[in-house]
Amino acid sequence: MSVLDSIRWQNEVLAKELQSVSSESSTDVARLRFIHQSVSFYYSLNFYLFFVYIVFGLIAMYIIFFKQPTWSPTFKFFCLLMIALYPFLIGPIEYALRFLITYLYSLSIGKVHVDPYYENQNVSISNIFSFSMN
Repeated sequence: MSVLDSIRWQNEVLAKELQSVSSESSTDVARLRFIHQSVSFYYSLNFYLFFVYIVFGLIAMYIIFFKQPTWSPTFKFFCLLMIALYPFLIGPIEYALRFLITYLYSLSIGKVHVDPYYENQNVSISNIFSFSMN
């Protein structure tokens, strides 16, 4: 190993140490750590509630398919489809309703409506149902 290689190696080690020290003492990293700690409880709660939803969905499917012989197969399929799609549809529907209610409220009292998710976007009726987190 030549002197030049050892200097390059020391520079790489020093750069890595500087990066790790600056990331540990950075306010952005501290803020992200605080956000992660405050949100991690909700992530685990969401996981357990989704598991409970799966269990109740299986129980509901058993009741629909085996305990309700008078229902038509198309109605049973529709019920099964609604049970399966509910967790994926309820979020955008709730967001759109909340957005619509706050938009109509701000329109009625004369305040400018600012959505916390879209602070830099123009608010109009046409983008009420746009649900993309940028």
